[in-house]
Amino acid sequence: MSEPARTGVAVTGAARIAYEVQGQGEPLLLLHGAEGTRHMFGDLVILLRASFTCISFDQRGCGETQAPLAPYTADDIADDACAVLAQAGFASAHVYGTSFGGIVAQSLAARHPACVRALVLGNTWASGQVLPDVSPAVARELAVLRQDRAANAQAIASFFYPQPFLRAHPWAVDRFRQAPATGDTQRLRAQCVATPVAAMAPAIAAPTLVVAGSEDRLVAADKTLALARLIPRASGRSLPGAGHLPALQMPAALAAEITGFLSTHPDIR
Repeated sequence: MSEPARTGVAVTGAARIAYEVQGQGEPLLLLHGAEGTRHMFGDLVILLRASFTCISFDQRGCGETQAPLAPYTADDIADDACAVLAQAGFASAHVYGTSFGGIVAQSLAARHPACVRALVLGNTWASGQVLPDVSPAVARELAVLRQDRAANAQAIASFFYPQPFLRAHPWAVDRFRQAPATGDTQRLRAQCVATPVAAMAPAIAAPTLVVAGSEDRLVAADKTLALARLIPRASGRSLPGAGHLPALQMPAALAAEITGFLSTHPDIR
């Protein structure tokens, strides 16, 4: 039986970053997307924890993390990631970042290269842009649909999951029916996600795997795979049948991609 997750708080400035650690083996830091929390990786961690020590945290504006009511960017979250690693007892780790978490991961790899052993970027795009730059028509349509989430939940969900998955898993649609919380915390989070940071892909030195979802309607596979051509030591793969959230839709297939790649780059310092 696996040991329960070890939880903790990393203090960085006035922020208190909630994190958890579970598993054994080389450290693997998991970075969630714009609207997620560390708990989105629950099924993925179950599959990875026999081979990796999985570290995840709630980014500013998400989950249990507490942060000052002041503007911040993906670069600040990358700095938080370094603080989490240090608090958890690791000088460096492999890193998996999904969607907006992939932007954070690029910042982390470029600005703190000693923290990143190898990098996996999933369902994301090149830093220096925000989602409306990469998928303008999608961003416009989602903005309209989200004006009535209850009525449009099915249509919203279809940008994140393929239709066959939604038919078999109604919970995935239900998640999009509820209006999100509103307040200063959420406003600052939205501002962060909408604020581009510097284009950093060419400065990333870590060996990198870029994983696209073949059925991703939010960030099309070709937009994700274009990132691999910007990073010097990167390769790209498309995950067949995957939408935008493979950690939730097909964690076994994603775990196999991550494990296969990292097994070829063990213990990189």
